[in-house]
Amino acid sequence: ADGHVVACTQPRRVAATSVAKRVAEEMGIELGSTAGYAVRFDDCFDAATTRIKYMTDGRLIREMMSDPLLSTYSVVMVDEAHERSTQTDVLLGLLKKVRRKRPELRLIIASATLDAETFVRFFEEGVGPDGQAVESSAAIMTLKGAGAHPVAWHFLDE
Repeated sequence: ADGHVVACTQPRRVAATSVAKRVAEEMGIELGSTAGYAVRFDDCFDAATTRIKYMTDGRLIREMMSDPLLSTYSVVMVDEAHERSTQTDVLLGLLKKVRRKRPELRLIIASATLDAETFVRFFEEGVGPDGQAVESSAAIMTLKGAGAHPVAWHFLDE
């Protein structure tokens, strides 16, 4: 699995575990096989077979302590990036540094309400390991129909 795993971070443990469970269910596979999760005090993945691992921002930061270049992963997705926290901001800064040494690492920053231009500017600024300016390969993708689910308001009489 080394180098061929997708890491998908979530801001909260409940989100990481429930998304992993849903993905495994939709794929018709056992949780912890191809899709798994790793959160504080709870892991459900197999290092040999898991290809997409859901985790909290903090868990990925912790993994970076022993694997600073995230060599296990080919893609890192930071989901719900609009829910800014200290851990999310630290993770994004660390990922920017990792990309200088591993330009092949793909980053996906996902959000329903994010100011995408801010993140494009953040990741395009910098220099590579050779000291040369790094060109941005960032692209902004917008999904049509996202958020198009009907919303109904219900009020309780008091």
